[in-house]
Amino acid sequence: MSKSAETDLPDQPDDDRLESLYSVREELQTIADSDVPYAEYAENWLDSLREAGYDV
Repeated sequence: MSKSAETDLPDQPDDDRLESLYSVREELQTIADSDVPYAEYAENWLDSLREAGYDV
């Protein structure tokens, strides 16, 4: 597949990733609100959802 053909494809993997994150948004929020060391990662994932237009 040529480079230009690849850029014409929809961004399906990213859409799938966002849908997966959205399905666990409540758990991500619980983690983001906690004091665990990886809470910042959960907040970053929630930010990704917000930037994509999801209501979280």
